[in-house]
Amino acid sequence: MGTVAAAHYMSLRTKTTTSTSPELHKNGRMSSTRVFLNFNIKGKQLGRTELKKPLLAMATGNKGGVLVQKVNARQLDRILTKERTMPFVVDFYATWCGPCITMAQEVELLAVEYVTRVRFLKVDTDEEYQLAHQMEVRGLPTLVFISSDPKEPAVRMEGILARYAVRDVIDSRLKALEEASQTSLLVS
Repeated sequence: MGTVAAAHYMSLRTKTTTSTSPELHKNGRMSSTRVFLNFNIKGKQLGRTELKKPLLAMATGNKGGVLVQKVNARQLDRILTKERTMPFVVDFYATWCGPCITMAQEVELLAVEYVTRVRFLKVDTDEEYQLAHQMEVRGLPTLVFISSDPKEPAVRMEGILARYAVRDVIDSRLKALEEASQTSLLVS
């Protein structure tokens, strides 16, 4: 998709943002069940809906209802081998990395947008340096899209990226998964 097409696409796309009560984020955990999704196009609010904590927890795959779940190497391995029911985006970051902090904000907004279709995880490369080495993480931040289909290759994105660029990768991979699913149903 060219730059002009991408800019046009972004201006027509529904923007999802969250507004929350002040006590909602304590140590990265949900402490309230009230999360509202506002649907805006070109600055005009079209609707608002409340996302209940049980739905949020179910969608993110964890009981705490955290949109972007911090995991260690063992947890990531377990999730990828036993809980691979939806695609994942794994954010490899470091706490000292300025671009990682900026990218984390974008990842959280994407996690809200894709709450029922993609699971978002984050790995601190300082705490999990062996995993970062195994995954050949050379630059930070690094995002890795992992398909729900173990046969599909992962897609790596390095450096700070605009949200629309990450969204384009996620959308294209979700579309490919959907097409593959429909093809397998037709063959069966």
